Amino acid sequence: MAGKLQIINYALRLLKQSPIVDIADQNERARVASDMYEMTRLTAFSTCDWHCLRKRIKLVRDKEEPAFGFKYRYLLPVDCVRVIGVQDEEHGFFIPYLGGMFPDDMPSDLTYTVEGKYLLSNQDECRIIYIVNEQDTSKYDAQLTNVFTYLLALNMAVALTADNSLTAALENKYTYFLKTAKAKNALAEAHPALTTPFVARRF
Repeated sequence: MAGKLQIINYALRLLKQSPIVDIADQNERARVASDMYEMTRLTAFSTCDWHCLRKRIKLVRDKEEPAFGFKYRYLLPVDCVRVIGVQDEEHGFFIPYLGGMFPDDMPSDLTYTVEGKYLLSNQDECRIIYIVNEQDTSKYDAQLTNVFTYLLALNMAVALTADNSLTAALENKYTYFLKTAKAKNALAEAHPALTTPFVARRF
């Protein structure tokens, strides 16, 4: 797969800019790329359930309990970009993270949330799947590399070009590639139906 410099130069070519030889080059293109790369990489990681970035781990329960709402809190790994799901102890499958707080009538054993560097849960053991902060670009699949590159081009566009039509075209392609990646990731994995009193009352 493409290396860091290759990704940057591909993004520059999308902006109709000359490539750079090194990220430390003393020119505007290299400085802008250096400023935007890390922020863009982490943003790209958070946009989709990238299978190439998945990691599984059993979390260590923190000694301090949450003030209210949950029984336990667990320290997230330092390389965690985003939690994908928490394993349901009874059934073994992973409950997807939807963000925020669930409604009050959601069964308490199926609720969890992320606050800062902690995951809050009512389960006395906590196993998660998460997106890892992987800096080795050789481990990115083609879809992630493509989405990352187009997003990097978009983030550099304001500083390097005044071509609004080019920026709009790149944004359309980025949106298309991201939507395609999400669809392919979803098709690659089957999730069991989750039947709960919360669901039953609504269907």
